[in-house]
Amino acid sequence: MATPRQTVGPRPVGSSTPQQQPIGTPSTPATPATPRTPPGQPAPQPAPAPAPAPAPTPAPAQVPSPAPAPAPAPAPAPVPAPAPTPTPQPAPQPSQTKNVPDPDQLEREKEANRRQAEAIHKLQQELKAGRLVICVGSGVTLHAVPSTERRRMGWGGLIENGFQYVEDQAKQIADRHRRDIERARELLSLPDRTMQDQFEAINRLEGLFTKRPDLFAGWLKHQFHSLYDITVDRSILDSLRQLHRHGAMLLTTNYDDLLEKHCGIPPVGRSDEYDLVSFQRKSFDGVFHPHGHWRDPENIVLSARHYQVGAGGGLDDPNWGQLLRWVGEKYQNRGPVHYVLFPKTVGNEIPHMPLNYLTCETRDDISLWLKGLLEPSELREGIIHDNLENVERMNIHRWLSPLDQTQFLNDNSDVQDKITPFHQSVTNLPNFWETDRSSFVWLTGNGGFGKTIFCTSVIDSTRQNCRLESPGRSRDSLAYFFCATHDVFEKESTPVYHDFSAFCRTVIDQLCPPQTVYPALRELYTTCTEFHPARHPTNVELRDVLLRIIGDLGREKFPVPNERVEPGETYLVIDGFDKLPRNRQSPYLELIREIRARDFQHFHLLISSRDTPRIRNPIRRWGEWNEITCNHNTVGGIIRGYVTRSIYNDPQFYDLSRSAREPLALWLIDELTNSGNSFWWVYWKLQELKDLDFLDRPSIRRILNDDDDDSEEPEERPSRRRRTR
Repeated sequence: MATPRQTVGPRPVGSSTPQQQPIGTPSTPATPATPRTPPGQPAPQPAPAPAPAPAPTPAPAQVPSPAPAPAPAPAPAPVPAPAPTPTPQPAPQPSQTKNVPDPDQLEREKEANRRQAEAIHKLQQELKAGRLVICVGSGVTLHAVPSTERRRMGWGGLIENGFQYVEDQAKQIADRHRRDIERARELLSLPDRTMQDQFEAINRLEGLFTKRPDLFAGWLKHQFHSLYDITVDRSILDSLRQLHRHGAMLLTTNYDDLLEKHCGIPPVGRSDEYDLVSFQRKSFDGVFHPHGHWRDPENIVLSARHYQVGAGGGLDDPNWGQLLRWVGEKYQNRGPVHYVLFPKTVGNEIPHMPLNYLTCETRDDISLWLKGLLEPSELREGIIHDNLENVERMNIHRWLSPLDQTQFLNDNSDVQDKITPFHQSVTNLPNFWETDRSSFVWLTGNGGFGKTIFCTSVIDSTRQNCRLESPGRSRDSLAYFFCATHDVFEKESTPVYHDFSAFCRTVIDQLCPPQTVYPALRELYTTCTEFHPARHPTNVELRDVLLRIIGDLGREKFPVPNERVEPGETYLVIDGFDKLPRNRQSPYLELIREIRARDFQHFHLLISSRDTPRIRNPIRRWGEWNEITCNHNTVGGIIRGYVTRSIYNDPQFYDLSRSAREPLALWLIDELTNSGNSFWWVYWKLQELKDLDFLDRPSIRRILNDDDDDSEEPEERPSRRRRTR
């Protein structure tokens, strides 16, 4: 990154500086706004020299000098003759003497807390301004995976795993270079090994990989392909995703793709100049991998000769720290401009680096520390029922009676590929929506080719990237509706059809934040509940309120004179209204006509349907659309990938994954993907094949040739209709 952005980060998995635990560049705190005073720090024991102590009387009390055996508290002495009563001296209090806080230690802690608070405030300002870059290292991955997997994710374990992979997959090569392998293991086992020792071990491993071109790529896939699926603690990933949604850019020196999968964004490699420039300008959203990504072996930074980190005219960099030193020298008159976060249990392992050093208590507290960068109102919007004091909002929610379609949404999400979002695979576009103007997308295709899965993928991706309200900008809004739903995992499920009233009530409720009631909705609610008995709104009333809300969301606001608040983006996804009876489709078409006629700003619409004249002719007359088609040409590659992963990864197809049965597995993949049938036809054929006791070509052919109308999704079939209000 040429411009110095504020950055933070824990440390890379299998990347440049194994000793550095936390973050490589700027930092991202996430705990309370004021960091906690480090508990449990042993206070220095005061010396036994005399020190002032509280006195019971106004007279100055003298703390007795420590004696080998302190005398008990003075008692009245039995003296025969009266004598002046001596002033009682307080008995020594050993516990008080030992626990007197060291003023110097208190001052150091106070100053450290002040620096932490100032740093957190600075980082919060950078986040609000969109200038925060978080550099994530291996500590995040090590925290997320099970303890049994952490050794192979560490630097030494990663290299040792590489040698084991060569020994397992290329034994002859390993035997011919046994001395290199043993020497590398000696270097890795040194208790005081240096960076040079590690690079020598890596160079020997890299030499083995060059003996067979596929070894390196195979090893990377073996290490990282399924890593996200076995993660057990995603708390830090959750915090990073929240910060990313609020404008933080993500950078990682790891090779894995945990951040991409958790945030739903693609990787950005250092070799793609166009994507890299777009990423820096924030017109392309992704996770930048300066040391490479496991899916792109040619650009992986592994050995010392690979370390070329661009900064200005370029810099030969034997480790990540050299770049930080360069930044420190360039901006030496400004002081450190980047931050690094350490758990106190680890301590500062890189004190020589030009960084601002921040701390949290333990590794488990990193997530909370990162969330501390967010304002309290940004941590979570909650749900309607969290806001018990907002009685009006709850009453309107009950009155609207919106449909809850999250189960149908989740079921369709579970069907699709978790690596690349379905809609990105179809369109080959990293950004689905237009970024500089309103966008209108019409998705078409025959039944069963994945229109609903496409919409689900867009909804999931959009929801992850919607931003909450921030200074100078309103929140983004997302609403979606499936006009027909069914049990995704039941082949003969009965479809349920939802009319226009259910659509409007659901979408209006989704567009209203948990603590907000828009004026148009309040007016309609008052009108309908003014007299007893209350009535439900008509379709026309609901449509007009929805259009007014969309219009309000797209306009600038001036809550204070001369203080402008930009509107957020509003996204609406409508799936499958062509499945409704024809007379039930008309209100949806009328709504689309009104939306196009009003020319809303900051508004984005996706509709999906079959390409029928009843729908095609009017919507094309109302304006231009970005038309996308789900058919065998656009979905065929997705189908092949889905079939291949099912056969090789599903335990129920274990028999086909053995090398001896590979010809049959390849033949089955070709038969399914080259049939020209739909995604759902392939899906149900795979389910039937799982029930066979033994897979051979005759039994597979019987299943594939059984023409039982699997080509369409269940809800596309015209029989047994049920409608909900």
